[in-house]
Amino acid sequence: MSSQNLQDFSLLMKDAIFLARNARPSPNPRVGAIILDKAGKIIGKGFHKNPGQPHAEINAILDAKKNLKSSKLKSSSQPLKDCTLVCTLEPCCTFGRTPPCTDAIIREGISHVVIGTKDPNPNVCGKGMLKLIENNIKITEGILSKDAEAMNEGYNYFINHKKPLIILKAAISLDGKISTEKKDSKWISNEKSRKIVHFLRSKYDAILVGSGTVLKDNPKLTSRIKNGINPLRVIIDSKLSIPISANVMNDKNVIIFTTSSCSKKKKEILEKKCINVVIAENNVVGSKKESKKEVSLKKVILHLSKMGITSILVEGGSKIYNSFLKQKLADKIILFIAPIIIGGKNSPSLLDEGFSTVKKSIKLHNYTFTQIDDNIMLEGFLDK
Repeated sequence: MSSQNLQDFSLLMKDAIFLARNARPSPNPRVGAIILDKAGKIIGKGFHKNPGQPHAEINAILDAKKNLKSSKLKSSSQPLKDCTLVCTLEPCCTFGRTPPCTDAIIREGISHVVIGTKDPNPNVCGKGMLKLIENNIKITEGILSKDAEAMNEGYNYFINHKKPLIILKAAISLDGKISTEKKDSKWISNEKSRKIVHFLRSKYDAILVGSGTVLKDNPKLTSRIKNGINPLRVIIDSKLSIPISANVMNDKNVIIFTTSSCSKKKKEILEKKCINVVIAENNVVGSKKESKKEVSLKKVILHLSKMGITSILVEGGSKIYNSFLKQKLADKIILFIAPIIIGGKNSPSLLDEGFSTVKKSIKLHNYTFTQIDDNIMLEGFLDK
């Protein structure tokens, strides 16, 4: 294959990846597809919008047929014969809520399929391509594979580990503080870093915060970028202390995890507003005289997993960060490190309760550093 063809396919794959970002069909992967005619002209585009709806390949096929205006082509039983399909992910070959995409590709007479990356799902992985090859369809695999994989980071993790990918995101000072002693954190990170956070909110399925963050900042927890997709808002609130008028409550795409010690009346009011309230608690012994009820993060993750949530972006606050780190529930960390020193013995950090030895400390692997103006973005996976 010529370098020119590879370059052209790379540009097309980039467009297909951009298409795929327009939807979040969890627990299914995000997929985008483009169809070219024999002359290499784009005649159809599609992406997988929602679970249970047609996959990207089918939407691209339907779009191509709709766009073909020639009566000669209209009358053909295979108007897409010898066309090329560019797809970010290996086409499925199994029956689920929708028929196999490989069957449609074969039926339409498409002769060449360009694929970004294999589907890690063992029911599909390699089998979709094999089925196409057995039907004399040419396969070009691995075009912008890293970008295609990165777009489905949560899905890939979910398939391999049977649980959502948990990402801790925080802005910290050089001395590891997430706010001052008076809980002021606006703004530790710079403007460009904050824009990246909105892209992250659009990328991952859910965003999780504690009630303290809602009470202090009254955030909307939305993705404020063009064509951004708002995540499911997950709030940990053991006593349902956040006000019903909070900004985050202005959307039904919210779930609150609480305990049996919450206000029953407030729970009823929230549920009438179609806000999902789930009791998921641990009984944690506080002192000899009392037992303190707290939300079980393990039960939260299990519940969200059953909902088909493949990735959760944890945005704080301090108590939430500490709980995820101490319980070793986080898989990945994204830190925006600012060139400031906050200080203060009582200023909260990512992990207030330290380790007795360096050997026992939390370590990162597969980490990267990116300069964001005067900030450094650190991404890495946590050793368990």
